[in-house]
Amino acid sequence: MSAWSSGICGCFEDIGICATAYFCPCIVAGRNAEAVGESCFAHGCFSTLGCIGIFCGAKIREKIRQQYSIEGSFGHDCLMHWFCPVCAYAQEAREIKSRVPAGAAIVRS
Repeated sequence: MSAWSSGICGCFEDIGICATAYFCPCIVAGRNAEAVGESCFAHGCFSTLGCIGIFCGAKIREKIRQQYSIEGSFGHDCLMHWFCPVCAYAQEAREIKSRVPAGAAIVRS
């Protein structure tokens, strides 16, 4: 098992992701969901729905962890999305970006 490639408060490591996650978190939530084979539109919409958004965000975070063999638990994922969803979405997006080769497309399976 590995760790996240950047910390939860590492938002400024990629200012583009940071700004998008802060001003339009639904876009980052949708992109993160699509990267693990889930619906971009549905998860983008769900991200705005309070407790439902927390649960859905945590499920996507769990899938990202499983896909990249990152340590953690679903409970921890829920806490990340409860206390700082913007930071969680940004960390997930940075992780996906760091694992996908430059110029490569993310293909849904």
